Amino acid sequence: MLNLLILQYKDRSLEREYRLKTNEKNIVLHRFLYALSIPFYLIFALVDVVAVNNLLSLFWIIRFGIYTPVASIALVSTLSPHYYKFNQLILWIVAFVGAVGMLILTFAGSSQGFYSYKYGFLFALIFFTILSKLRFLNILIGVAPLVLSYWLVALIYPVVPPDVNLDSVVLFSCVSIMGLIASYFYEYSERKQFYYQKLLEQESLKVNALNDELENKVIQRTQLLNNANKKLLSLNEKLSASEYTFRMLFDESMDAILIEDSGQIINCNRSLVKLMGYNQKNDLIGKSLWSFYASDNDELIASLQKTVENYENREDVSFKWWMKHKTDRSFLAEIKITRVLIDGKKVSHMLIRDITERFELEQKMEYLSYHDQLTGLYNRRFFTEELTRLDVERNLPICIIFADVNGLKLINDSFGHSSGDELLKSVAEVMKNECRSDEIISRLGGDEFVMLLPKTTDEDGEGMLQRLKNQIENLSINNVQISIAFGHATKVDKAFSIKETLERAEKNMYQMKNKESTDVRLKLLSGITAWNNQFKDEKKR
Repeated sequence: MLNLLILQYKDRSLEREYRLKTNEKNIVLHRFLYALSIPFYLIFALVDVVAVNNLLSLFWIIRFGIYTPVASIALVSTLSPHYYKFNQLILWIVAFVGAVGMLILTFAGSSQGFYSYKYGFLFALIFFTILSKLRFLNILIGVAPLVLSYWLVALIYPVVPPDVNLDSVVLFSCVSIMGLIASYFYEYSERKQFYYQKLLEQESLKVNALNDELENKVIQRTQLLNNANKKLLSLNEKLSASEYTFRMLFDESMDAILIEDSGQIINCNRSLVKLMGYNQKNDLIGKSLWSFYASDNDELIASLQKTVENYENREDVSFKWWMKHKTDRSFLAEIKITRVLIDGKKVSHMLIRDITERFELEQKMEYLSYHDQLTGLYNRRFFTEELTRLDVERNLPICIIFADVNGLKLINDSFGHSSGDELLKSVAEVMKNECRSDEIISRLGGDEFVMLLPKTTDEDGEGMLQRLKNQIENLSINNVQISIAFGHATKVDKAFSIKETLERAEKNMYQMKNKESTDVRLKLLSGITAWNNQFKDEKKR
């Protein structure tokens, strides 16, 4: 569905449609940003007069001669009907030019002993990463060179005092990283919402098509019945015609219908005979309605009987229950009960529809909304909800284990994504085998897994880690040994934040991953090389 690394749909047509929609939506935002950035960029020309009078010409060339014309042209271009095609590129150029300009002003101002221009460069980074709403990949391409350029220029041209420079590097790096993370998850959320909206539209189209088809059939059937009724009205009295029409509706209806009195089937139509798997009406008439209930539990049957009896004083009621086919196959039925008068006696008219497929589809959709499709584990959405739900005092201590599969991209590149998928499924299976039923295992995405273990001490968590490591040692792909970086943390007091515990577990995992990264990569490359050599030797034979 979505390439999580570069945040693009694998379906090119879906990607084009998403970009067209977002581009059209962002035109007003871009117009506002251009209009806001021009005076914001220029108003500090007054500061230039006081702070850097010796370099005033350089500063004003950048402000008035470069950025203002570029931003003004971009602002005017938003009025063009073709702007939406190039809006990402135009906004990226404006943001990049503004940031580069502020980078130059920062070091030029620092050479004059005035260091406050760094806040202008900071705002340019915020504009780039957060305010612009550019696509994540475009932001990354722009921001990474800017921060790197600041660091290189500071090394080559050390006009900024070390303490100020260190403060600036940390500030710019943190803002850039947080902005990139925010833009990544914002775009991921937008794309995910757009994808499910498209699925919903497609399903709506299918449902509408089915409704149209059904309405056409109903119209045709109604027309036939109306014509028949007109002929009968000329031959019979009004009462006879009404009775005949009712009989036609009853017998010819595509919906299964039965007439019930005191729990016994006294009449039914051909559709019900077909639905239940029998050959003729007499196979059903006279039997107890409850004999077709898909359960032998007497208490459940008695409860259902009481429920149906309570409907006698209501005009129109519907409910669902599991019925039993002739072959003993169970199916979910939607039943609508209407009280009608036949031969002077009130009986129940039951319209029955098999909704098993719809029910199974709803169950499948609900399952997919909380599970990872590849591994069958819970997904990020479910984990986030459970993290909040289980964060109560009775579940303390709560241990969280973070896991990251080392070298997954290398495995994918070397053996193909199918091998990478098999690896992820094998890892998931190991985790499931080691966990209790009340413990939560989730795949957060890509190569990241997390385990939520309520009522688990830190020592027990370490024991779980060791068991997992022992099991993982038995995993390999094409004789290439697989490894996983683990990290864990435990919440022992209700005053502690569960989110901080999660962050500590993730941090511990990354520390272990960084510590082992060189050895792990060398082992993977060695294994892959050995496999390639073996493959070549076998091919020569």
